[in-house]
Amino acid sequence: RLPVQKAIVDTLLSIIARVPEAKEAGLSHLCEFIEDCEFTLLSTQILYLLGVEGPSTQEPSKYIRFIYNRVVLENATVRASAVSALAKFGISIAYLRPSITVLLQRCLYDNDDEVRDRAIFFVTLLTGLDSGATLAGKSAQSLLLEPLPVPLAALEASCREYLAAPTERPLSIDDVTIDAEMLAKMQKEATSKAAAASEDAGPAADAPAPAMAAPAEEADLLSRMPEFVHVGARFTSSKRVPLSEVGTEYEVVCTKHLYASHLILAFQLNNTLEDQLLSSVTVALDLAAVPGLALETHVPCASLPFGQPGTAYACLRRLEGVPVGTIPCTLKFVVKDVDPATGPTDDEPGYEDEYQLEELEVCAADFMKRVAVLDFRAAWESVGNGCEVVETFSLSYNSIRQAMEAVIDFLGMSPCENSAAAPDDVTKLTVLLSGVFLGGMQVFAIVNLRADSNRAVGMRLTVRSSDMTVSQFVASSVA
Repeated sequence: RLPVQKAIVDTLLSIIARVPEAKEAGLSHLCEFIEDCEFTLLSTQILYLLGVEGPSTQEPSKYIRFIYNRVVLENATVRASAVSALAKFGISIAYLRPSITVLLQRCLYDNDDEVRDRAIFFVTLLTGLDSGATLAGKSAQSLLLEPLPVPLAALEASCREYLAAPTERPLSIDDVTIDAEMLAKMQKEATSKAAAASEDAGPAADAPAPAMAAPAEEADLLSRMPEFVHVGARFTSSKRVPLSEVGTEYEVVCTKHLYASHLILAFQLNNTLEDQLLSSVTVALDLAAVPGLALETHVPCASLPFGQPGTAYACLRRLEGVPVGTIPCTLKFVVKDVDPATGPTDDEPGYEDEYQLEELEVCAADFMKRVAVLDFRAAWESVGNGCEVVETFSLSYNSIRQAMEAVIDFLGMSPCENSAAAPDDVTKLTVLLSGVFLGGMQVFAIVNLRADSNRAVGMRLTVRSSDMTVSQFVASSVA
């Protein structure tokens, strides 16, 4: 029966996720489902969803009875999940908080310690919520209703360090850091999961690595590394850019992460030589052609064995303006010869070597975050034409679709109102684009394309923002 019931639950979850209008009906069906569900895994999954989605419905109080019934009738694992789900209603909805607190107080004497611990924790939290109490430097809403900003492993390590050497200052989530080794382990696990998912989905689901955007969660963790805690919040990240060809001795792919005053370059490395072990791997950067950037620090990849991906980092400080240009890159490392049959030996000293990489381009799109707007025309008119820039170009592309995709990449902006959806044989196209430039300034663009010949596409680009310098910079990025 489990496969059948799991298929039913998965179907309902997919409908709720993809059809917003069906959310409340789907949640109601799930509430009825758990009344007779005998599988702990499905019950806890449904209770978690009710805790996340239930408070945002039109009548959230109707779900309380179904959740509390699980506290009364189910096993300890389900009871603990129900306590957490109830607490999320109390945290999110002020008028339900007193009633939720009473229900949780009834769980304080449960015969399972996990249920008791959760009940004590949430009762204390809800009681102090109105007074603005915080936990580990975070509000209850952000701590419990949003994903943890750090991995559990990093939080555990920081707690152990604090217990070993406590201070008068309480431990805060903001104090938790993550080292390069832990981040590399997470990247390796994510890569393995993505590969397994691709195999399950079949060859059609595979996508080339350079076109993939860096996972936001992974990128946000960079500022938790001790070397980068000063850079602040991440503004945006680029697509992955290959700096060497696939199948060469050393494969290198770069992702650019932009911050208010810094640019962190993350280099994903892969050693394809079975008889070599690389250590102290860094990417040397020649910044002579980009005077607005200065190297602040390197974080090398300590060891890069055959077939085991690693990561090296370079942190650049932005000195002035919006620096763009190309950066020559060289992979530098210490290499040790390895016998594939016996592995590396400690007595091998190794020797320094280097490998020339492709140039890395820092372009205008790196300073733009893709943010769409719902009503483009209203936003366009609200900005006005005081800082409007109009440019015309002749582009060498075989089709309007190719030209459109290239222009979107050049500008780093997001299409609005489905304007980028067009048939392959279209001869004229207007694309509406929106984005946020570094510093938080909204930028809009209208791209008019027409097919002049088989190998040429004419373009009229109109850019608006609240700053003429920004409008001119964005318009010139296509040239």
